[in-house]
Amino acid sequence: MSELTQRKRKIFLTLGIALAFIHLVLVPTGSRGAVLIPTQLEVSIGAEVARQIESKYKLLNNPELTAYVNDVGQKLVKVCGRRDVEYHFKILDEEMVNAFACPGGFIYVTTGILKLMDNEAELAVVLGHEIGHIAARHGAKKLQAQIGYSLLLSFLFKDQDVRNIANVAFNLIFLGYGRQDEFEADNLG
Repeated sequence: MSELTQRKRKIFLTLGIALAFIHLVLVPTGSRGAVLIPTQLEVSIGAEVARQIESKYKLLNNPELTAYVNDVGQKLVKVCGRRDVEYHFKILDEEMVNAFACPGGFIYVTTGILKLMDNEAELAVVLGHEIGHIAARHGAKKLQAQIGYSLLLSFLFKDQDVRNIANVAFNLIFLGYGRQDEFEADNLG
């Protein structure tokens, strides 16, 4: 067998392994695919992310409003499809209009978004959406994909430039999957 044929064979074998890996581990988003990250690790990672968020942003010092947001959130948790984590609802004292979920049950809303709400139903919709992200384990799936992808790249490629280019492409691909997760979170919420 010629050297060129052997090289082509090696390239196709490597691409085949990479595509199988991508299909089994990296592609699973939304309702497809299994999450390999254990719940306990997901919660630990989420707790660390929450700690970092709370060191960067100020929590609202309003026990009554915080209790209200938590009460609405906990009512929703009672009927959600994922109750193997403890849910934490907190308010960031920020004017930006935002709400987001961290892996493992940590949910934040900003004072900016709360000011736009007219009633409890509007808050329930926002919190339900964020609970949907946690129920679908979107954060854990993204983390799993990134870890798996990084391992795959370090295994397949030795050249740092190729890895950097592949990282850019990977991030662009994953930007396209965000809408699907958003729709699924809406549906679950």
